[in-house]
This record gives sequence, C-alpha cells and structure tokens, in this order.
Amino acid sequence: MDIRKIYNALADDESKYIFGNRLLYSLTGDEGYIENVIKATSEGLEFYRKLEQTNTRKVIFGAGFWGKELARQYFKYGFECFVDNKAVYPWEEKEGLIVVSFDEYLDKYRDATVFLGSRLYYSELYEQLVANGISQDQIVNVGKMIDDMSLRQYFDLPCMPRAKEEVFVDAGGFDGKTSKLFIQWCGGCYSKIYIAEPEKQNIALINHNFGCDLLNGGGKIEILPYGLWDKEGMLEFIEKANGASHIVKTADETGNNSTFVSVVSLDHVIEEDVSFIKMDIEGAEYNAIKGAEQLIKRCRPKLAISIYHKIEDIWELPELILHICPDYRLYLRHYSIAQAETVLYAI
Repeated sequence: MDIRKIYNALADDESKYIFGNRLLYSLTGDEGYIENVIKATSEGLEFYRKLEQTNTRKVIFGAGFWGKELARQYFKYGFECFVDNKAVYPWEEKEGLIVVSFDEYLDKYRDATVFLGSRLYYSELYEQLVANGISQDQIVNVGKMIDDMSLRQYFDLPCMPRAKEEVFVDAGGFDGKTSKLFIQWCGGCYSKIYIAEPEKQNIALINHNFGCDLLNGGGKIEILPYGLWDKEGMLEFIEKANGASHIVKTADETGNNSTFVSVVSLDHVIEEDVSFIKMDIEGAEYNAIKGAEQLIKRCRPKLAISIYHKIEDIWELPELILHICPDYRLYLRHYSIAQAETVLYAI
C-alpha cells in the first residue's frame, strides 16, 4: 500500500485527520483513535461531553442494535442497565448489562441519566420519559443524533458538483431512503436512479416507499435485484433485517442462516453514463468498485463509498480508486457516534 499517495490525494485537513486516526485504529485496534474520529463531528463532541460530565447513574433506554452498540463501545463509562419496553422477568442480560422493564426503571433508576439507544423510536421513547415525569435535562437523545447525522451522509460536501441531469447508482439501497435523500440533494434534477439491492424484503420496502414513482424497468427509478461484485455469478448471502445483509465473508457464517444471491458488475448492467455512485454494501465495496472500473474510467462520477466494514478498507479502497482514476481528489467524513459510517468521497 502507498500511504503517502493516498494521504497526498486527501483534499483537506479534516480528511487527513480522519484518515490518520482510522488507519491507526485498523493497525492497532485502539478505540481511542475512533474516539478522535467521532469527536471530529459536532454531534460526537456533544455526545462525549454529556457522557464524560454526567455525575449521575447512567442507563440505556432500548436494548436493540444501537443500544447494544452503546453498551459495547462505551462500557467503561459505567452504564447500570438497559431499559426496554419488551423486557420480561427474570431479567435477561445483554452486553454484560441486565435488561429491566420501564416500571422497574421508574422505581429504581429514576435519578439516572437516560441515553436513548434507538434510532427508529427515539421520539416515542423521549415522549414516554417526559410523560412519566423525567426531566429533559436527564435525557441524552443519542437516537436523534444518529438520525440527524444519517440525513447528511453521502451528500454533505459543499464542493460536490451537481450535474444538470444526474444518473445515480444507489448500491446497497436497503429501504430506498438514500435515493430519496439524493432526490432532495439534486433538487429533482435527475434522469435515472439505479437502486442495487438483492434482498427481497428490502426490495418490497423500496417499492412501498416510492409507491407510484417507481416504474421498474421503464421509469426514472429502476431496481437492480442483485448483489454487486466484479463478475457475474452466485454468492452465499446472509440476510439481516437491520440493513446489515451481506455476502458471506468467512467460513463461520455459512450454514442454515444463509442463502444465495445473483451478483453482477456495474460495468455489465449499466451502459449509460453515470454521474454519482454511492456504495454501502457491507464489505463488498472493493469487488464492486473493481466491477465498475470501466464505468468510473469513462464517466468520472462522484463517488461516496463506505470505508469501515473491513480493517483494510481505509487503505485498499482509496488505493483502488486512485489506481482507476489518479486525478480524483479524496475526502473523508464520519456520520455516527460509533466506529461505523465513515464515508470516502472521490470527486
């Protein structure tokens, strides 16, 4: 790997700071470097301020994905327990913390500072706390922080140019939310959106969320029901409901929970010029970029690529992009209070 070449292609100081810290995190596993990256964001700095300056007990409301992520990454800050509306007695344990009911929280932990650990239901949880007499000063709305950051993800660089008629590839379309954000970003000035998404449940969500706007195959929005790779074929696939479905990465993942999906290269399925490619495909980014090499060389599209799924992503993905198109300028930005959601932009 040519670290100096990558570093010299980074276009601003923020990108160089994030790159240096993510590189050291990949090489050492020291989460202090991820803390530096998170604190480089306004939400992350505010989150750490509240985490470090809170003198009361701390609990996490919501024992789902983001709640468990909070408990795992911030275990040293001494959370007392999870609070969850679905908790049942005898209390189970997750990430080393017991999960208690809301009633038990009100009885035993009412004085605690509450960190909302849900991205989907933070408004409802917030209202539930306030309705039961919990002061707003006791609530840290982590879910809203995460959601606010996600609304900027892929589209917040002021220097990103807009084409008169954008052609957008949304690789890893999940529920279609990113494509809707793209439409807002470009002011509706697009001629085509390709949403690459292999999971059937997610395809149903995309169709539901776009409704009559989605005229598959003949309209301005088209679903590509495949995984993206550097060649055509069938690959083993793990389906997960939280947007983390992925091509099998290790032998440990094979088995009853996996299925097989068709994979294609973008060079094979898209003939027209594209202006913007976004990829968040859970570790398949390297192969998918290789499978779009001719498209990238010909069109020089804007790129927004997730760069955190594998420890080697931080050097392998920019090195590959610069190999394909040496005159790209690179930017890095972060969009989470966890180690995930770092995006590499190429313009």
